[in-house]
Amino acid sequence: MAHLAGTAVFEILNAASARRVAALEGEARSGRLAVQAEQAQWPADQYFAMEVERIEWENGVRHREIVTSAGGAGSGADLFSAEGDFNAYYERQVRSGHTHSYEFRYNLLREEAASEERRRQAEEGGSSRGNRGHGSSSDSSRRRHRSRR
Repeated sequence: MAHLAGTAVFEILNAASARRVAALEGEARSGRLAVQAEQAQWPADQYFAMEVERIEWENGVRHREIVTSAGGAGSGADLFSAEGDFNAYYERQVRSGHTHSYEFRYNLLREEAASEERRRQAEEGGSSRGNRGHGSSSDSSRRRHRSRR
């Protein structure tokens, strides 16, 4: 029962951090995070993953404080009593493969942003010609006719 209570506290802390993660994802989508990563001399996907892991580590620190203040230190609810500093935590997360999912998430966010930009550019290009980017029927019939030759 104590472990379940500890897990509930941690998940509440994660939910409370959703805005921070969403802001970090917004930075990734916009490309601003890549600039920050370059300044820190990190690959952008690893930098993003490290920052998400930092949020989770901070939640672990808060969790430990909450459980301790509630008299649960050393109990089954004390899920993060063995956590050290952020660097040690981060290295453990990398070794375990946990961080890889965040690196994957970064690359997905960047690809989504690039895809949205390509779609926006196509719509702008098509609307300036008045045909929404699909070409006129005479254009497509000419293309079909040439391809038969």
